[in-house]
Amino acid sequence: MRALIVDDNEALADLLQETFTANDYRADRAPTVRAAADAFTKTAYDVIVLDYHLPDGTGDTLLDTFRAQRPDCVCIMMTTDSEPELALDWMKRGAAAYLHKPFQADYLIELCGRARRERALLRVQDLLEERTRELRESEAALRSVVHNSADLMITTDQNSVITYVSPQCVDVLGRPSDEFIGHTMPEILHPDDPAACARAWQTLLHSGSLRDNEYRITDGEGRVRWVSHSAQLVDIEGRVVGTQNTIRDTTERKLAEEQLRRSLEEKEVLLREVHHRVKNNLTVISSLLNLQSNLIKTPEQALAAFQNSMDRIMSMALVHEELYKSRNYARVDMGEYLEKLTSHLLQVHGSREDIHLSAKAEGIVLSVNTSIPCGLILSELITNAFKHAFPDGRGGDIHVLLQKVDDEYFDLSVWDNGIGLPDGYDLDKSGALGLTLVQLLNEQLEGDLDISVHNGTRCHIRFAQEQNHEHAEIADHTR
Repeated sequence: MRALIVDDNEALADLLQETFTANDYRADRAPTVRAAADAFTKTAYDVIVLDYHLPDGTGDTLLDTFRAQRPDCVCIMMTTDSEPELALDWMKRGAAAYLHKPFQADYLIELCGRARRERALLRVQDLLEERTRELRESEAALRSVVHNSADLMITTDQNSVITYVSPQCVDVLGRPSDEFIGHTMPEILHPDDPAACARAWQTLLHSGSLRDNEYRITDGEGRVRWVSHSAQLVDIEGRVVGTQNTIRDTTERKLAEEQLRRSLEEKEVLLREVHHRVKNNLTVISSLLNLQSNLIKTPEQALAAFQNSMDRIMSMALVHEELYKSRNYARVDMGEYLEKLTSHLLQVHGSREDIHLSAKAEGIVLSVNTSIPCGLILSELITNAFKHAFPDGRGGDIHVLLQKVDDEYFDLSVWDNGIGLPDGYDLDKSGALGLTLVQLLNEQLEGDLDISVHNGTRCHIRFAQEQNHEHAEIADHTR
């Protein structure tokens, strides 16, 4: 330890230096205020003994500087003055003690030891206060993090018994925290998941941590919610005293993943069907062209055949256009489909402005296998009405209605107020391609076809909601 004796009395300074040395101190001397200040800047002293009366000033002028720069340094004032006000002022400014000259040198050593012990206790007290303040600030910060976190925090003891649940318990699970306190982690889970949690607990004990294990928990309204569980062992001096757990609600992500999985599965199925559908459509087109070619005798018939084939292909194309606009890629909105089909046919037969066409299929949604033959039937019947129901410039109306009868059946009706079919008309013997196609397509729909003539022609088909036959069957009837 280092001591500095600031006194211009050489005899007293010698005595004090000998005494300090005898008690294991390294003692330096300074006879003036300036010398003491210079020595203080060069050496870190543990004890400084200051005489009040010095040749170039008073010793207490150094007291404030020494205490400010080295708070742990023990400063003891010496004086021959007896005014109590001086002693009181020095003690207020941080002096550890003061001595009235003359005094016993050994008493000074005892006083220095006592003062150093008191300063050490004060340092411990200050350190404890500082650590207590830091602990409170840390606790407040941690509490803020826990309370403001979207995750649920759970602590358990070494037996997995829950000892604390953060306030988010109500927000995340709709259940108060006291429903969990005292229960084990497996006990709060969905009845089918405790075994998985028990396995995860063994993993936690073995590895010390656990990340993103997924379980189910029933919330306060009885709904199943998915949660992600991460945990860390709490280890004190090699002894496991509990666990710190984080529970994150992953229900929305889980539902999104499931929806995405279903969507991907659906698209994979549809992708596999694309080539099959294209093949079937091309087969139908080939069969229709083959049927049409057998009836061509003149160039005019060839042109008409091309137009009819274009209309049929367009009716199929519109089905796929509506299909790929759909979100599920598996069903067709027949209301929008019929609107586009009739618009196309009106453009094709636009020269007959005296013929009015109305169509209705509100809220009707059909599968692809049903909508394609249904669309071809509509195209054939509407085209036939335009071409044959109103000869010699006669005007009239064409009506189309597709409606749902019940949960199983649909009705498709196309009628006009034209001249109707000739007397004795036999559909099976007529050889007309259009109505032959209607018959074949009706068989594909497994429907009931009825054609009546009363103030025009009326074609009615009732068919079930789903059929198991592909539209490629048309090819079988054309060989």
